[in-house]
Order: sequence, then C-alpha cells, then structure tokens
Amino acid sequence: MALSPTCPRRDTGMVKWHQQHPPLILTRKEGRLVSFSLRCSRPSRGFLLFVILTIILAMSILIFALSSHKSGAIEQLARTIDQNRLVILAQSGNNEMLAFIKDNVNSRASSYISSKFREIFAPSTTPPALPRKIRLFPQTAGGEYCPQETQNLALAAGYNVKIVSQADLVIFGASEVKDMRAFQGYLEVVTRAAHADRPENMVELKERRDVKLVDLRHFFDQYVFFCKNYCPDYNHPRKRLILKGLPGGSTSRGTYSRAYLGNRFYPANKEFADGAGHLWFDLCYDEQRDLIGSLLQVTNRVAFPNSPEDYLFWTSVATFSQVGAPLVESDFYRVEQAKHVFETIVNAAAERRWPITRFDRGRELYDKAMRFVSSTSNDNSAAYVICQDFVSNGISRASARDYAACQGFQQVLRTCFEKWQLWWGYTDANAIWRVGERDPGVLPAPREWVKNVQYGGLASETYGSGSDKRGSYFDWYLRDDFNKERCRVGIMAQLFGPPGGRRPILIEGRAYLRFFKIAFLDDFRTDFQTLTNFSAPEFANTSVIFPPVPIDFRRPDPETGSSRTFQNAELSTNLLTSPYTRSSDTKDRSYLAPFLERVTMSRAVASIPVNCLTGLQYQIPTPSGDTLYNPWTGVLPDPCAAFNPKPGEKYYRCIDWAMLSRDYETGAEFVADRVQDDGTGRKVLYLDGVMLVRKGPLDLSVAQEFVGKGLIFLGEGNCFLGTLKKRPASPEYGENHLRLYLHAGDFEIKSPTSPVVIEASLAALTYLPRGSTADPRSTENQGNLYCNGKSVKILGNLILDYLQLEWGSRGLPLDGTLEVEHDPMIFNPESPAPSSSGNQDPYRISIGEVRTLYSLNAGERSF
Repeated sequence: MALSPTCPRRDTGMVKWHQQHPPLILTRKEGRLVSFSLRCSRPSRGFLLFVILTIILAMSILIFALSSHKSGAIEQLARTIDQNRLVILAQSGNNEMLAFIKDNVNSRASSYISSKFREIFAPSTTPPALPRKIRLFPQTAGGEYCPQETQNLALAAGYNVKIVSQADLVIFGASEVKDMRAFQGYLEVVTRAAHADRPENMVELKERRDVKLVDLRHFFDQYVFFCKNYCPDYNHPRKRLILKGLPGGSTSRGTYSRAYLGNRFYPANKEFADGAGHLWFDLCYDEQRDLIGSLLQVTNRVAFPNSPEDYLFWTSVATFSQVGAPLVESDFYRVEQAKHVFETIVNAAAERRWPITRFDRGRELYDKAMRFVSSTSNDNSAAYVICQDFVSNGISRASARDYAACQGFQQVLRTCFEKWQLWWGYTDANAIWRVGERDPGVLPAPREWVKNVQYGGLASETYGSGSDKRGSYFDWYLRDDFNKERCRVGIMAQLFGPPGGRRPILIEGRAYLRFFKIAFLDDFRTDFQTLTNFSAPEFANTSVIFPPVPIDFRRPDPETGSSRTFQNAELSTNLLTSPYTRSSDTKDRSYLAPFLERVTMSRAVASIPVNCLTGLQYQIPTPSGDTLYNPWTGVLPDPCAAFNPKPGEKYYRCIDWAMLSRDYETGAEFVADRVQDDGTGRKVLYLDGVMLVRKGPLDLSVAQEFVGKGLIFLGEGNCFLGTLKKRPASPEYGENHLRLYLHAGDFEIKSPTSPVVIEASLAALTYLPRGSTADPRSTENQGNLYCNGKSVKILGNLILDYLQLEWGSRGLPLDGTLEVEHDPMIFNPESPAPSSSGNQDPYRISIGEVRTLYSLNAGERSF
C-alpha cells in the first residue's frame, strides 16, 4: 500500500516517531509518485555497504560466468569449423581417389590400376579363393599415399594439414554361370586428414562402392554366323548372304572364323525321317571359278563334242560294254529309244522296204505284222522271221509295248551294248536352270540347251502334266513328299567371302556342296543287218541312226531299293577312275572317287562337304590337344566345342543378374540414361559392362555411335537398329565393342537409308523354359533379323535362331545383301588393335555411382 503524508494516524506514538525520523520522503505530483529519497541514520550505514558489496560480488560472478561461457562457445565453434574443414578435405581425398581409379580402371595407359583389378582373371587351373582383398594404395607395405590435388589445395589455403589415403579392392563373389567369367566385390576408400602440428586432431572418412568385373568373351565370339534353325534361302540368287571371316585368318594356327548352319525344324520329309536334314549349296562357276578351279581342277568351261554350249566343267566318255557291269540287256527293256528302233525294224519287215511308208506301234503294229505273216509262206526270209518273232510275243504284250520276249529286240540291245558310248559332264545349277531370273516360289525353267534330247536327263520337262510339267530331278524329289528341299536350287551364299576377298571359315553343320551331272548314251549309226543279225536284199545298204539316250535321274528308294534301274544301279567300276574312261583333259581327279562316279544317270553331286571348297585343313582344339580336320573325311554336324560338345540348338548365352552393372526397367529408360548428345549433334551410346533392360522395345536407331565395352541384355522385346558405328579406337582406352543379346525378341532394321551399317555383335536366341506352352516352331518364338527392305552390313557377328532373307517387305530387297564381317575385336578382344599398339582388353570393370557404406571416424586411426 502506498503511503501518503495526509493519511490520518490512529497510533500517535508511532506518528511522532516517524515525524522525528522520516525514513522516506515521497513527492506526489498530480497524484503520481515522482521521486523518493532514503535517509538512513548513521547506525544503518554498515548494513547498506554489505548489501552493495553483495550485489557487486554477484554481478562479478555473473560477468565471469558469462565471459567463461562465451569463451567455450567460441572454442567449440572453432573446433567444429576445424573438424568440418578436415571432413571436407577427407571427402575431397576420397573423391580424388575414386575419380582417379574410375578414370584408369579401364584404361590401358594405367598399367598399375588396370592390372591390379585384373589380377582376379589371372589364368589358373583352380578358381580363385574368395573373399580376396587386393591393396591398391599405398602401393608398398608400410608406405603412405597422399592424394596430391587435395593436399596441394589444403596447403594453398594455408591449412597445415596432412592428408593420406588407402584404397582396397575386396572381391567376395564369382558368377555361378559356367560360361560367364565374372566377379563382384567392392572398392573401399579411406582418407585421413590431420593437423601436422596436432596429429591427434584428425578425421577419417570411409566409403564403399560396388564393383563388377566381367570378362566379355564368350563361346559365340569365334563365330561370324550362327543360325540354329534351317534356313531355306542359302541358295537365293538375288537376296544374298555374304560372310567374311577374319582378315588374315590362319587354319594352321587355329585363328579362323566359324559358321554354324543348323537344321533344327528341318521340314518333314521321307528322306530324313529323323529330322537331321542336309543343307545343299549350289556352286556357281561365274562367282566361284577361283574356288571351283581348285576343288574340281577346272580351268575353263567346255562342251560336249559337236555342241556349241560351253557350260560344263569337264566331260568324260567311256565304252559302254567295258564299264556297264553289272548292267545286263534286260535292264534296258524300258528304254524308249530301243523300243522305237525295234518298232521301226518290225514296220520295215512288214512292209519289206526301207525306208518305211508308215510307222505303227502297239495293236496297229501287231495287226500289220500278222497280216504279213499270214500272207507269205517264205518262213526263211529275214522279214518273215522278224514279224513272226514279233507276233509270237502276243497281242497283249504288243499293245503294252513289252518286247522282252522278242529275240529281235534282244538283238537290238546287244548291238547297242557294242555301239553305245557313255558321255557325261558336270555343271552348276545356274547353267541348267535360269536361277537368276526365277521366282523363289516356283521351280525354275530349264535353259534351252538342256532341253535338247541328249541333255534332258535332269531338266527336260517331260514329267507331270499340263502346266505342271517338270524335269526328272524335281519330279522325283517332289513325289510323295520325299524331300522338296532338294528343289531349292540357285546360287550358294558367299560363305567364304566375295571374289577377290576370300577368307577361310570353318563351316559346321550338315552342309554339302552341290553341282550336277549330265549323262547320255550317244547316238550311233549302223545298218539293218547289224541290228537284226539278218541279211536281206531289200534292206541292203541301209543306214539306221540309233538316237541318243538321255540317262534320266531316277531316285532310288532308300527303304526297299525296289526302284533299281540301269540309271541308278551301282556299277562295279568307278567311272571316274576306270581305265576305259577318257576325259576332255588329263587332270588327276582321283580324290573325287568317293563322290564320283558309281552310277550312269544324270544326277546331283551332293555329298562333298562345303569345307572342301577352300582346299584347306583346319586345326581344331580338343581337350587332349589340337587335331587336324580334313574336310574330305566328312562334315562337322555340330559346333566343335572342345570342352562342351552338344547339338547346336542347345547353345545359349547365360547372364548372371548378380553381375549386372546397370538395371533398367524399360528400353525408354535405358535410352534416356545411356544415349546422350556429344555436343556435335551426334547421339552417342555409352557402354559400361553388362547392362540389363528388362522389357523392350529398345530403340537404338536414335544412336549413331557408341563408346566403351559392354553387353546389353534385353530380357523381352524387339531391338530397333539403324546405322550404329563404334567410335574409333583411342591410344588410352583402345577399341570399343558392343554386344547386343536379345533373350526373347527380334532385331528390326529401322532406317531411311540403305545399306545400314552396324558395328556390333548381334545375338537373338529365344529360350523357352521347360514346361513352357509356347510353340518353339513359331516364328514368334525364334530370334530373327528383319532387314525390312534394306541391305545390311554387320561388322561383328550374327547369332540367330532363324533367318529368312525372302520375307516380302520384311526381308532383303531384290538384289540386296546381308553382309556379316567378323570383327577381330569380337573374335579375340585380346588381339592387337589395328589402330594402336599393344593388345586389347577383354574385360570391363564397372564401379557403382552410389555409396554402399559411408562412415566418419574422429577417434583412433584405422591405418
């Protein structure tokens, strides 16, 4: 309560005392207290001093406390700033180490770093023991490594800080996929930053990054072409497959390209009921005269005597009576020309004149001969004996033109055996049929020269009826669905490169060369007496011309052999090497004896392995050592995998997903991340090890160039490609190479221009797991290459389930080519680069961009 001097007092004594000792004087102005004064008596002054000193002491303590608190906070702040500075320097050291390692891990220029990472791939008979730690830095035991850029930066800023780093590669896992040599691990980098004058004041920063180490080589690398399924277009004359093996390849050193030509899903036929059908490749003299010349000893084309056509490789002739065994006269009872000559003789005997006025056969000839026999009694004349012999054969046989029982007919055949000469020669399909002009869906029409009487053993259109007439070769293989694939004649794919650029390739698969034999029995001239063994005045000075007999092709029945004829009966003498055979030249071709010539008929020579065309032997590695393959001994039906032999359709490339360097859900995500503009307007694809795209489509036609080494694995969907070239090799990083592997999809060419050039390894192999309900024969379940009307050039290799060059607008254009050249960097990534010195590197090391561990240590040192 405020005191007031006007307030009445009830206690007068107290008032008096206050009046004498006023302790407080209050001054009020307009009702407000404006000032006061304290008045103390002398005895209370000591107490007041004590209070004042107490207050001063308290203030001093407060001031001291505040001062101490401020000094600690400042010191703490200073230490925090110093620690942050050390952390930043340590992080800078880690970044410098990582950048240096990343920049050099795939560089040939850094022999130390690249070699340390590749120690795990060192050749060994046993797998490496894991886990395995490889010290990268410091390089010597007990030494120190200083990241120089970071250290110089600290010194330039005036920080007396010492910075040291340590880097280790720890490999803890290997791929479980047998044909994928790869490892996974992590790169651990630790950097310590400490004051030089106060080493206990330090910070260590540790971080880890995932590392994938992959050997990109594979079994398929040695193949320029690998096709599992039967391809019907290897002989297409106007849509051509061209294979170019390794430049400078050597069959004696085992450095040559291979091509596997499979026959899975070969069309069902009676000839190969087991499905293991053969592939035939038609020689073409115009394209392969250099190879044919070596294979068949051919210099120039020749012709049969008195014939203007020079379509033959060579010709031969033999006297029939000397090489005809085991053939006998009865084998020729059905020869139309012999029947015709005998019928001519009977007509002449019945008319008793030469030449005859009317030619009869069958029932009419029988009646004619019977009238003559009935009207004459001179049973000793030649004419009578001939007619009597004919009518005694019976009217039914005469109507059927069956003259087997006629002595006169047998005499005619005996004369033929004495007079006939067997001529034959060899040529190619292009010389017989117009294969360059044909519609692939229609059997080709024969050329005019093989329509001549004596040359008609293969192509004369005397079989069938109406508009479906065809030659004997096509007719007999189309009958009863025996094997229509033999009718796909044409010009063989250029398996060994184009003329002037031949390169050795080992062909694997049931692949055989094919060319054709033309054979006939030549015409001859004789007289009536010789043919009949009768002398008659009315037939004196006669001249009978026995026509040529084309020896038609007759397919033997493989099951019963019941189709034996004089055409296909196996001779006891090989015509090629018979001493009674005369050739148009004297060259030794005895090496061809196993394939020529045991039958008389015109036929296809289709049992010489394709590899014989090069005239080379091939060195093939096996577990017990290299062997030498002689092509003349037979074909190689399956890939020559020395350590894992199996049928060609069983080969796939397996991918271990634990070894992926990058994983993308869609093709669009991959393209957005890995295809970038290089600043010149060109789109560049950047590769880094094994990269997965789970689902397509993957459109790489937007990229024109790629950099790096890697495998893109597309799990599902198609891949679109335009011209895609590798960036030229650099001295530091060497050659770039790309492998594209489609697990369930096709390659589609997508380009406005032609030809399209692709410098990569392309593989499309669809794997259907056990229990799948998908039809493996469907083209939807077979990896293919659709050229889409463009010619294509591939520098790399091509691995497919199926290939069809004739596919309407999706195949090759007319007169287009699919050219596959084996890239040496795919065949052997360790080989010397053509554009730089030193060997190449088959490995790719991928270091992750995300930290998998990050820790800070400000206590004891870890190294």
